[in-house]
Amino acid sequence: MDKIYSRRRIRLPELNLKKNPKLKKIYFVIILYTVTIVTSVYILKSIDPIFEELCISKAAGIAIDITNRKTSEVLATYNYKRTVEIQESDNGKNKILKTDVVLLNEMISDIAIEIQKELENVAKQNIEIPIGAITGNKYLAGFGPKIKIKIINTGNIATDIKTEFKSAGINQTVYRIYMNIECNISILTSYKTISKQITNQVLLIETVIVGEVPETYLTLDKLE
Repeated sequence: MDKIYSRRRIRLPELNLKKNPKLKKIYFVIILYTVTIVTSVYILKSIDPIFEELCISKAAGIAIDITNRKTSEVLATYNYKRTVEIQESDNGKNKILKTDVVLLNEMISDIAIEIQKELENVAKQNIEIPIGAITGNKYLAGFGPKIKIKIINTGNIATDIKTEFKSAGINQTVYRIYMNIECNISILTSYKTISKQITNQVLLIETVIVGEVPETYLTLDKLE
């Protein structure tokens, strides 16, 4: 008769919770902590997209407000008429649109510097978001404890110029110069850091040209 070989069985100690109240308490605490951790992780994963979008929206609103406000403040210190000038050509039939590029560059530089300074001031402040806003319910948006976040500018302000000609009626054309502003920011929260590039476009110059669109524009001449 062949022998049957089998592996030795490992006997685990039996947990007699009824006879050992202390062990029962420890067992209960372990289960409670496990359930709490699993539930917390699930809740954080479910609200994380909402929380991140809320932080980005808050930061974007602040950054756009700063760029608009500082642009207006800087432009108020410049003489608008010195920036763009429409001249007649030698034959009198055509028009030449001249832009003072030196003055325009000064404006752009001043705007970027002022925005940079303001963003640095914002980084020194704590911005609060009510925890009720994470629920996505507008009625609960202002309730609950406040979550503190910080907005930090992580690089220099990048600027780019865009020009536009647009018809404004019979024999009229609107000429605009826009400045695109880009800033990279980090949003610091209690448990994660969110990085985002925020862009905004501001209007620097707008003038109405009566007659045909000039054949020459945005020259490198400095206006006298």
